[in-house]
Amino acid sequence: MEKWINILGLQDWHIEVYNDCSPKKLFDKDAQGENYYNFTYKHAKIRIISKKDRERDILPMEYEHILVHELLHCKFASLDDSGNALQDKLVHQLVEDFAEILTERCKYYEDS
Repeated sequence: MEKWINILGLQDWHIEVYNDCSPKKLFDKDAQGENYYNFTYKHAKIRIISKKDRERDILPMEYEHILVHELLHCKFASLDDSGNALQDKLVHQLVEDFAEILTERCKYYEDS
């Protein structure tokens, strides 16, 4: 987690990560992770479901991808929950796209 906090410049945030959560503990039961944050105080609680539960999903994601996705919500927190449904969907898609790019790029450089 520290690696990604440093890469994303989130050192000034207080972030707690809860791994191996039951999907029942998530607000969105279909999600593989979620992030509750307070942008003003830069505090976040991230929950990620267990690997066993992720493997049951129609599109199972790697832990690192989910973690980066949720951390990116902190980075883009000022754009989240705008009240504009279209903007919120676009921001969420950007978060997902960046998570994919960052995790794949890191794998590429680590394998090189």
